[in-house]
Amino acid sequence: MIKPLSIKDSMIRQEFPLMMLAIIVAGVILWDNYLSFYESILLFCMFSTFIVIVLHTNRKKKDNNASFKKKELKIPKKTHSIRSIVWIAISLIILPISANNLIHNALIIAKYLGMSDLVIGLTIIAVGTSLPELATSLMAGIKNETDMLVGNIVGSNVFNILAVLGTLGVLNPSILNEYAMKRDFWIMLGLSLLFIIMALGKSRSINFISGTLLFILFVSYQIYLIINIHI
Repeated sequence: MIKPLSIKDSMIRQEFPLMMLAIIVAGVILWDNYLSFYESILLFCMFSTFIVIVLHTNRKKKDNNASFKKKELKIPKKTHSIRSIVWIAISLIILPISANNLIHNALIIAKYLGMSDLVIGLTIIAVGTSLPELATSLMAGIKNETDMLVGNIVGSNVFNILAVLGTLGVLNPSILNEYAMKRDFWIMLGLSLLFIIMALGKSRSINFISGTLLFILFVSYQIYLIINIHI
């Protein structure tokens, strides 16, 4: 919505298929509404494989691009590395604290209103924990770092699906709310497919109209969940 988001062909060929694979595999594993220890190990192994593939491909691109290597070795005359490190450290401290305070107070209100744990997770916790990620994405978009922005979107989805679920299942195999698979899984799958279809257009970008549509769909989904707070 703020700025057109360019999508590289390499992202469409590799990262997007990997993200969809992660979603589909997780859906198959969780179809019985139970996350076992061994299923969690499989998810975690898939996440490790995803990281290896991305790093290997990135290294290969650098090796095959001499101009990129020259640019990489070029040291700017004036650097602000120390200042950047300090700001990053401050941001890493402030953002989680702010998000945690928001979540804590919102949870009190949500419990008072009688919202189910699933709805709380899909609304308050999902939005609250995504605030640092949103801030990072906005800054990347403003600075025209579109590759970083798209990578953040895909990477966070894969991380949440494979690493977070995998860790949860290893520590505590769980029975899931049936609506998580009957309703929310299909919404996640549908929105992910819609995002990819938009990116496959002639312009290879997510423009204002596409971004607005995605935002409206997200808000509509949140409103639907709030209306059905007891599910």
